[in-house]
Amino acid sequence: MKKLKLIAMTFILFSSFCKRQEIVEIKGEAQNLKEGAVVISEKDKYFYYLDGMYRWEDSIVGKRIKVKGVLLIKETPPIKPGEPPKQQIGGIKRFILTPKWEFIKK
Repeated sequence: MKKLKLIAMTFILFSSFCKRQEIVEIKGEAQNLKEGAVVISEKDKYFYYLDGMYRWEDSIVGKRIKVKGVLLIKETPPIKPGEPPKQQIGGIKRFILTPKWEFIKK
């Protein structure tokens, strides 16, 4: 029962920071960042973090790919003046949950 309550509380807390969820297809370039594997969108140049993927293999980095999955947008509020500093950057992060990817054929 305690485990179920913990899962429910985590879901509620995580949901409160997330703006929307929809199925998307992003075309772009595979890159590795300190935070994990991303695809940089050709359309809007946003970084989309891929859930569960820490790094792309070297042979994939820089290649054009297409990723499908559930888009999750998480907004981290900026640090307010007078608050102690935190190790975070305020702003919007885009995640693709359950990502499925493939190379884009020329």
